[in-house]
Amino acid sequence: MRSVGKLAIPMIAVVGLWASPVSATGHGGSGTATIHVMSPVKPVVSSVNPNAGPTTGGQAINIAGTGFVKGAKVEIGQGEGAGPTAIVASNVVVVSSNKISAITGGRARAGTWNLYVITVGGTSGINDGDKYRYKGGGAERLLAGPTWRSPVTRHVFSIRAPRTALPWWTR
Repeated sequence: MRSVGKLAIPMIAVVGLWASPVSATGHGGSGTATIHVMSPVKPVVSSVNPNAGPTTGGQAINIAGTGFVKGAKVEIGQGEGAGPTAIVASNVVVVSSNKISAITGGRARAGTWNLYVITVGGTSGINDGDKYRYKGGGAERLLAGPTWRSPVTRHVFSIRAPRTALPWWTR
C-alpha cells in the first residue's frame, strides 16, 4: 500500500488489466473506488480504400479497422513485413479508433502487399482486408534496348519491353 498524505492506494496487478482499489479520507468523510487501466490493444486492419495506387506513392488512403490510437504509423510491406524494407506512409491521421487516413509512400515495387498499422499495442497481423497494390509503369512506358544487325539476313533487331514485363524481340 502506498500513502500520499491522506490517500492510500494498495496496488493489485492482474494479467492484461491493471486494477487499483483506491481509498481516500478527507474533510468529513471517506470513500473507495477502483481504477481500471487497460493494456494497449493490437490493431487490426479490415480494409484499405482505395486499395491500389502508383509505385510513385502520393495516393490518399483510408484504413478501417480496430485498435487505432494517436501516434499510429502505417507501412506497406514489400514482401518482408513491416520494418526497414516496408514503404512508410506520410500524413497519418488517426481519425478515430476505427479509421486512419494517410498518404502512401513512393519508390515501391509493383505488386500486392500487406498494409500494417503500428501502435503501442503492437503491429497489425496479416489478413485479407489489409492488401494494397502498387501499380507498375505499364506498357505505355517502353524501354528501348540496343539494336544489332544479323550478319546473315541483314535484319535489324532491337529490344523493346514494358517496365513491368520481360523483354520480347521485334524486327
